[in-house]
Amino acid sequence: GFRGFGRAVGSGMPKPAKAVKTLLLINIGVFIFQAISGDSDPRGTQPISRLLAVTGGDWLQAWRYITFQFLHANFWHIALNMLGLYMLGTPLERQWGTKRFTWFYLTCGAVAGMAYAGMVWAADVDKGTPLVGASGGVYAIVLACAVLFPQIKLILLLFPVPIRFASLLIFGYAGLTVLTGISNGAYESGEFWSQVAHLGGVVAGAFWIWGLPVL
Repeated sequence: GFRGFGRAVGSGMPKPAKAVKTLLLINIGVFIFQAISGDSDPRGTQPISRLLAVTGGDWLQAWRYITFQFLHANFWHIALNMLGLYMLGTPLERQWGTKRFTWFYLTCGAVAGMAYAGMVWAADVDKGTPLVGASGGVYAIVLACAVLFPQIKLILLLFPVPIRFASLLIFGYAGLTVLTGISNGAYESGEFWSQVAHLGGVVAGAFWIWGLPVL
């Protein structure tokens, strides 16, 4: 999940932009439904997660790469992701416009899911373990804001730090976790698989930022 929150220096709490507000409402609504139905199980053993989460065994079911982004394992999982989406997604949507931002967020999240499924097959591990959460798209937003809004600061371990420095720490930790896991064959770690997805979202975000023209 996203481990911090961003704010523009000298600004108050921003009013969420159109797409950000819609995404927040959908995520919160789905989580409430998960909680009521008893589906907020991080192992994804309940019907909603079995149908909508990304797994290595169901990698051809394309809808999962969108729907898994709206499922969360527990309160802190959704709270941290939605805080990042709200605080950083809002200025990014206002800079890019609703259409480009929405495509950016959802496609980066989808690539995060694809990275997870691909690594599951490459590592030849249990293909039934599900991936849920919006972190891939949120990590891509962090990258975009680090590039476009260097004045933003993130709170990391209670201290405000410039977003570019924070992003280096966040992405560096993710990369180190994945490389260490691959080198050691330590595929049983949930942190490893989360970071695989996060890096997938970051790579997709980099392609959007530097590889695609402004629409």
